[in-house]
Amino acid sequence: KKFKSEIEKHKMDLEKLKGKDPEFYKFLEEHDQELLGFKEDEEEEQDDAEKPTSRDKEEDSLTIAHVETWIIAVKEKENYAALRKLLGAFRSACHYGEGAEEELSERFVINSSNVFNKVMVFILSELDGIFKKMLHIHQEKKVATEDLKKIGRWKKLFPFVKSYLASALHVLNQMTDNRMISFTLRRLRPSIVVLGEFPALGRKFLKAAFHFWSTGEQSLSFVAFSCIRDMAMQLGTDCLESCSKTIYKQFVSSAKFVSATTLPRIQFLANCVVELYGVDIAVSYQCAFTFIKQLAIILRNALTVKSKDSFKKVYCWQYMASLELWVKVVSAYTGKDNLQPLAYPLAQILGGVSRLVPTARYFPLRMQCAVMLNRLAAATNTFIPVAPVLLDMLDFKEMKKPPTGGAGDSVDFHVVIKVGKPVVKTRAFQEECVNTVLEQLAEHLTQWCYSVAFPELALIPLAQLRRFVKETNVDRFRRLARQLIERNVEFVTKKREGVSFSPKDSEAVASFLKAEREAGTSPLFQYCNVLRERAKERRQALVETRLFSRFSSTSFYLLSCCSVEVKQKPDEDELARDDGKAKELFNKKWHQQKKRAGTEILTKKQQKEEEKEKGDQAGVEEDRVEDLLLSDDDEQDDEGVRSNDDEATQKPANKKRKRSSKQKQRTK
Repeated sequence: KKFKSEIEKHKMDLEKLKGKDPEFYKFLEEHDQELLGFKEDEEEEQDDAEKPTSRDKEEDSLTIAHVETWIIAVKEKENYAALRKLLGAFRSACHYGEGAEEELSERFVINSSNVFNKVMVFILSELDGIFKKMLHIHQEKKVATEDLKKIGRWKKLFPFVKSYLASALHVLNQMTDNRMISFTLRRLRPSIVVLGEFPALGRKFLKAAFHFWSTGEQSLSFVAFSCIRDMAMQLGTDCLESCSKTIYKQFVSSAKFVSATTLPRIQFLANCVVELYGVDIAVSYQCAFTFIKQLAIILRNALTVKSKDSFKKVYCWQYMASLELWVKVVSAYTGKDNLQPLAYPLAQILGGVSRLVPTARYFPLRMQCAVMLNRLAAATNTFIPVAPVLLDMLDFKEMKKPPTGGAGDSVDFHVVIKVGKPVVKTRAFQEECVNTVLEQLAEHLTQWCYSVAFPELALIPLAQLRRFVKETNVDRFRRLARQLIERNVEFVTKKREGVSFSPKDSEAVASFLKAEREAGTSPLFQYCNVLRERAKERRQALVETRLFSRFSSTSFYLLSCCSVEVKQKPDEDELARDDGKAKELFNKKWHQQKKRAGTEILTKKQQKEEEKEKGDQAGVEEDRVEDLLLSDDDEQDDEGVRSNDDEATQKPANKKRKRSSKQKQRTK
């Protein structure tokens, strides 16, 4: 009774206020509906206290009218009360169907898919712009994270922004549809600048973005990388360093197995890493130096220990993909103030890897090392002795004798590290080896075909080629090698005879054959172009026969053929297309799926918590990539070692059993 009398007294006071000061009463109606609605709210609370199980769901259900009223109040009047209710509805939508514990602090019940769609699309599409409008930040103006604290309204909007980001990141981790994830990431991308004020949410967003980048398909991976790059650029050096380390580790974990289907995707991921490492060269140098040093340590252990396990850590796809990645990074940012000093240790590592196991079965791996060395030499304009790595392959007996294993299938050296023993004896493998050796040797010599010292530089390689022509019994190999021998030496020698400058005159040496270099008249340069076209045709033939033109791999192949260029901000036309598709994304079907998946999500959360506890107990050592293990290209070769190991482990077990039987007899 006392409670009801207080309500009646409050109602009478409000009636008197309405008569005495109608303007103030009208102000309360616009800005403080909760005060005027005290009666109804308190009566509902009293009814709930008396009958907690008889709550009327329809009265608390959210309708389109409610949402549209709040939207108008927020957009036109910047009403904080309406903004609070909209964010409460958004949180209810993001946690929809996830169990009773998620509804403890929620007041809104969403039973309509139209309401659900309206709330999700409006909040994700327009709330960032509304926040910036309330903070008086122009859409085109760049604002640093540290400048937000200087804005007067930021302190008042801080909890609203935090609620929005927390709910959006929560629902992002629950999504499974690629289009929905791409839409949400695009809409969260403009809000990245404020994530600096919420470190926990920033780490959560970064973790989700890296996951979608490394595992997503096509456009989703690109959108996720755009978010990663924006965070690295906008949130300071610490965030950039963290992103640089994490993206490399994610790349290594994604490169465990390489095939004709997965190669384009791995190349695309590598291009993303190259793009990110160009943001700040100083930070990139420190990270690259650390990871290249790890690769060198792994190679040194293999050279000193010389065990099968140590060789496996080098001769695996993760190690080779890491080397190729750093070659791309260093080649992209050369110069005295850039990453060129890292070219020398990289070249040393590549030379050691190519000769670690000198057998013909590892020719594909050695050829990949030679390709990387040529690329590094061309980018840094530095002489790297690639010829010994290539010409050693021609000295193997398998390359001098006619094939005894038949024609065989074509071998793609880009997606193979090791071949089987029968493959080495096939005609297809021999032809691919000799053709690739001559192509890469031509690439190496072409880099210096206009140099005044070319005759001396090519002396030893050409002498070894002549010896190969005499020793080989295969006529087609002789023809290919002779064509390379006869090129360019006479061309440079004749031009050099009329020269009057000395080797000390660096300017004159640099300008030697400048006109011929610009015109491309060198015989070796022209022959190298012919070899490139032949290699391209062979590569295209392999692509067509290995299911390389599947939709998923083709899309990544097109992306991997060019560098990754990320726009500083999303395109307006692209965002407009997203708005047009948004209604199709958060549709009734997804709304019902979330409703049915409540119990499944709870079990997944429990599993995640258990995995997190296990991970915390195990611990993770920072800045180390210890996941470099050999992919099972040839498990058959390891069976003998495994069987021996099994026998070695079984012997102690047998001894233990004998001892236990003797002990039993003694006790008896």
